[in-house]
Amino acid sequence: MAAFLTMCIPTYNRARYLAEMLASIAAQMREGGWGPATVAVAVSDNGSPDETPAVIERARAAGLPIEAVRQPRNLGINPNLCAALELARGRFGWLLGDDEVLHPGALRTVLDLLRRHDPGLLLVFDTRYPRALPRPAVYSSYREFAADCARRDPAALTEHTLLSSNIVRTDCYDAAFARASLATDFPHMFGIIRGLRRTAAPVVVPDAPVIMTRADRPPPPDGRWVPIDRKWMAYLTWLRAELELPDIDPLEPTRLAREAMLRSIARHPIAFLRQNWRSAFRASAWRFLWDRLRLGRG
Repeated sequence: MAAFLTMCIPTYNRARYLAEMLASIAAQMREGGWGPATVAVAVSDNGSPDETPAVIERARAAGLPIEAVRQPRNLGINPNLCAALELARGRFGWLLGDDEVLHPGALRTVLDLLRRHDPGLLLVFDTRYPRALPRPAVYSSYREFAADCARRDPAALTEHTLLSSNIVRTDCYDAAFARASLATDFPHMFGIIRGLRRTAAPVVVPDAPVIMTRADRPPPPDGRWVPIDRKWMAYLTWLRAELELPDIDPLEPTRLAREAMLRSIARHPIAFLRQNWRSAFRASAWRFLWDRLRLGRG
């Protein structure tokens, strides 16, 4: 029997974080008394060389309803996250980062909202970052949500590219379009938005805390700084055209991030240097800084 909600986790070489995530899910399932007809877990392992397979087997042996697929090699993050979400065969799929943290009661909050609204997308923001959007909120379509973001909180459109922010109704996800968008930086968003456009399903944004990124979030395997501002700009340019919504400014999230970074440096310059001194030896960090300062000026 397909679960009402499948928690879809792409992972690679993060056995410790995955073990903590699976334990958190199992604990909340026990607290709620939910079985595999309500909640299941699906893991797409990108050929991890660490203890990931053993972590999955221990979780399964402890009673967690879990389906695991192991890729023959590291396919890269984009194919693996698409593979993970495609394992959701019930009503909803939650694309969940292996290194995110679930708030206490998060699973109950999510299930209650899914049953109450049956949304095309339940959008849960990272609680470590404030949002200017009114919450709770129900939007009749993703376009209405995006238009509100463009007016009130442009950075929200980039913040919810975070994997764990998106709980999608499976009939509102265009898996083929996501696969065709692997060369982009956020193929899951291409699949979600194209599917929501096709179905015209509502979007729900709760006010209860659900997820947060780790304070000790692991660095990327290659240690390189991601050119996130260029990625945001490319994605938002596509989104503006897809939604036919000229109010979306592809550079506004970068402008806001630049202002926040400069305020942080001005207020606590010594703390900023202490936190980032290692980056001074990485060319990718200097390219990131140049992009943010240059693009953020508009």
